[in-house]
Amino acid sequence: MENTETHVQAQYVRRFSELLSERLEGAVEVRFFDSAQLFRDSEVVGAIARGDLEMAVPGTWQLSRYVPEIGYLLLPDFFGAERIGTDRFLKSDMGRELLARIEYNLNVIVPGKWMDLGAAHIFTTRKQIQRFDDFVGCRIRVAGGIANKMRVEIFGATGVIISWPDLPPRIRDGTVDGLLTTFETIRSAALWKDGIRFAFLDYEYFPQYVPIVSTHFWGLLTPHQQRIFRDTWDELALQQRGAAAQAQTEAMEVAQKNGIIITVPSDLEINKAHMDLQEHRSQIIRELGIDPDFIELEDR
Repeated sequence: MENTETHVQAQYVRRFSELLSERLEGAVEVRFFDSAQLFRDSEVVGAIARGDLEMAVPGTWQLSRYVPEIGYLLLPDFFGAERIGTDRFLKSDMGRELLARIEYNLNVIVPGKWMDLGAAHIFTTRKQIQRFDDFVGCRIRVAGGIANKMRVEIFGATGVIISWPDLPPRIRDGTVDGLLTTFETIRSAALWKDGIRFAFLDYEYFPQYVPIVSTHFWGLLTPHQQRIFRDTWDELALQQRGAAAQAQTEAMEVAQKNGIIITVPSDLEINKAHMDLQEHRSQIIRELGIDPDFIELEDR
């Protein structure tokens, strides 16, 4: 995990690793690492390919350079939504094709449901964003994903991609004026201590984490062990989603108690921003490199 040990995602992946070890009755030694102790999320695909890692759970935004079609979930269609119906989407023709491309392009197995992070918003230091015009002139950090960078730039900001371990000092030294993330991530790292003062609740996108497992390792498991693996993962992933939703609510309260001032744009402002983004939808699709054949599946 790239996230810290107090992050709701890391907590539940740790629980999964412990429960899996127990249920496989010692057949597999499961070792868990948080806080990017081994690799950053941007490095895990290569680590799995080299055999340095058997499993990781990176954010969707980290996979678009390998599987451009995962960027579909970052399109303007999903802007302003509290949660996207990923399970339903993944059962559609487009979803099944996306999963197939993830497994083929990365040479991995996706063993089950994706974990939630929660709605992502804009958080800033010195400049309070109260309307979308206020994005102009801001340098906003995004974790990754061309679509995330393009979205804030359409609003007038400059998008800057910085890995999580490198972020706090870049906030403190003023390299960035803010970041695109969630309340739980702000809370887990106490980023108000580094200068985060304001939040703009615009529901930029709904980040999730995708479990990916080395095909080599997967092939060493028996069908029974694979079934235990899948069942255990889905059990913990579903629990994590509920915990993530609660964690985001609690994290917002903690942020406010620590002085972060929240601005909620009106529905009218969100709708206008959504229409502005939709004007760039074709451009974003081209920049992401999404296969036109994949987009055609929308009509099925």
